[in-house]
Amino acid sequence: MHTNRGTIYPKSVVNAAGVWADVIADMAGDRTFTIHPRVGTNLVTDKKAGWMVHTSMGKTPFTLTPRQLEDIAPGPVAFVKATLAAAHSHSKGIALIHAVDGNMLVGPHADEVPDREDLSTNAEAVARILASQQEVQPQLKASDVIAYFTGVRSPTYEEDFVVRRGIRCHNIFEAGGIQSPGLTAAPAIAVDIARWVVEYLQESQDVPVNPTFDPVRHCGPVLRELPLEERDRLIRQSPAYGEIVCRCEEISRGEIEDALRSPLPVYTVDAVKRRVRPGMGRCQGSFCLPSVMRIIAEESGLPLEQVVKHRSDAQIVFGPTK
Repeated sequence: MHTNRGTIYPKSVVNAAGVWADVIADMAGDRTFTIHPRVGTNLVTDKKAGWMVHTSMGKTPFTLTPRQLEDIAPGPVAFVKATLAAAHSHSKGIALIHAVDGNMLVGPHADEVPDREDLSTNAEAVARILASQQEVQPQLKASDVIAYFTGVRSPTYEEDFVVRRGIRCHNIFEAGGIQSPGLTAAPAIAVDIARWVVEYLQESQDVPVNPTFDPVRHCGPVLRELPLEERDRLIRQSPAYGEIVCRCEEISRGEIEDALRSPLPVYTVDAVKRRVRPGMGRCQGSFCLPSVMRIIAEESGLPLEQVVKHRSDAQIVFGPTK
């Protein structure tokens, strides 16, 4: 395998290359499946709109009769109605989904595209998604939407997962064609792939268990979820927890510093955003972005001009204006 850092001779290869999985498989002599990219756009609403949909009534599991569905407000049943109304041969349909952080997701649609890395959004798709779900939840407004993102699915023409050992090369393990419900299936797929890799390597070498491996990722405190007494204790220990950087999401400087000082540090704005959520609120970083950039610069030692959005060519600032 030729890379920009030289030639690599791997003992085993796990092909989890998403929309490029068929290309990687072809390199190993396997041409039995082809990925055809399919885009989907999700709209993200303000947390204030999150009440419009949920899938449970209090602590009771969501199992209601058709008559009960008619008697309650649109919110709790929006996801089910949307899915059934919009489903077709290659999609489970556009839906309203209550996100774990309180926002509501609206979407995604499913359009075939020729470009495997086409992450663009367009007004027509956004309007179509919004209009379809306003039929389900009439109180949903365009002003509730604070962001929208497009992802590319990696379906095969058989619309099925390709999870197996390599056909021609014995040291490649395929995890291709993974789309919905890929996130749900991922842990089970990982268990199978890991077992196959170990079994293959054990044919030529010992594969001991790493006694120091910790399967639990230890996260820092999430202040907005803590009672006031616990927040006060943390702030007394470290005043950085008392400095709120992102007002929309109530993210403190201390939480951002925890992400930057973790075993796998993150030195881009988007990486910090994904780890800790500054910039994910209503203002989408309009107020907290400069502060987040300064904290990254201080912790990483990078000049402010080298703190980027998500990659080296996504520069945010170019130099001082005064």
